[in-house]
Amino acid sequence: MNLWCRGPLGRNPYLRNAFRVARVPRETLQRATVVRIIGQTKRAVSTDPRAHVIAGEPVTGAEINLAEQVLLDPQQRIVEELLEHAAERPPLEHVQRLASEAAAVLRGSTAGPLPIVSLKGLRGWAEELARQAAKDGRDDMFLGATELRLVPPFGFEEDD
Repeated sequence: MNLWCRGPLGRNPYLRNAFRVARVPRETLQRATVVRIIGQTKRAVSTDPRAHVIAGEPVTGAEINLAEQVLLDPQQRIVEELLEHAAERPPLEHVQRLASEAAAVLRGSTAGPLPIVSLKGLRGWAEELARQAAKDGRDDMFLGATELRLVPPFGFEEDD
């Protein structure tokens, strides 16, 4: 079945698929849970017809009944899953670890300031700022080698 022929050609089938009409997350697989969520959606729409709106159009009880039939039939559900994006869960373990380390530093659990390991990360930023300044056409600045070189935190080593 061609998904684009399910309704008017001007209507995008991705916007009004059975999962969105019934308010069922794509990851929900248990039949009892699907039926319970659809029942909640039906009650909400019967109480207030504008309670569930997709792309500016309210969802009707007939659409919810059709969505229920689709979601409870395994073959039709597979086709419908092609129209609904899976919920993406980014890997947050690394970010959570970094956040806990930052929180520990802010609480003062480390002794003394953090050591400066490297300033290489600032080089690209400084070069981009110099390019932008040159692009702006400022004629009061000199962009020679000395101005483009990063100054180490404790100055340049002097040759004696």
